[in-house]
Amino acid sequence: MKYVLVLNQKGGVGKTTICEEVAASLQRTNTPFCFYNLDPQGGCCIEPREDDGAEVAVIDTPGSLSDQTAGWVQNADVLIVPVRASGKDIPAFERMLDIIQANKKKDVKLIIVVNQWTRYTASRDFYEWLIGLGMDFVVTRLPQSELFQKASAAGKPLTDYAPKSVPADGAMLVVNMVRRAVDLEEEKMD
Repeated sequence: MKYVLVLNQKGGVGKTTICEEVAASLQRTNTPFCFYNLDPQGGCCIEPREDDGAEVAVIDTPGSLSDQTAGWVQNADVLIVPVRASGKDIPAFERMLDIIQANKKKDVKLIIVVNQWTRYTASRDFYEWLIGLGMDFVVTRLPQSELFQKASAAGKPLTDYAPKSVPADGAMLVVNMVRRAVDLEEEKMD
């Protein structure tokens, strides 16, 4: 089984949103999976589950560091770190990267998701700063859109709520990065 860990010590960066989108894709494609929601804040529209013969485990972590964080990182095959393009988020993000660098397996795939991406200079500057870190990771982004909040209020992942929207395209980009990282075929949206 491949373990997909979504983590950042800061809350409100999109961990649960990403977990919902990945889990929804696995459901839509009838891929056996486990889903663990370790975030005590809740708010996830996907119920925890453990399928027999699961190929993938998706783990939503709390928005804080714990004694288990290093162990979770050590066991992950794919690490997803969502972050907002905000100077206020940088210290927590850097601490998270330090923990990842100190504890990840050599062949782990690291995906950074810049959440609430806008067309403004701050997002572009943040992206350039990320690339300048010179680390071995892939960077992608989720656009800023009220559709994420509307989907959450409806109790659905965005890709089910508004599948033909630009934000859903961004979510599918992230989902398919994860699917490739765990050796699954990409999901094609109709």
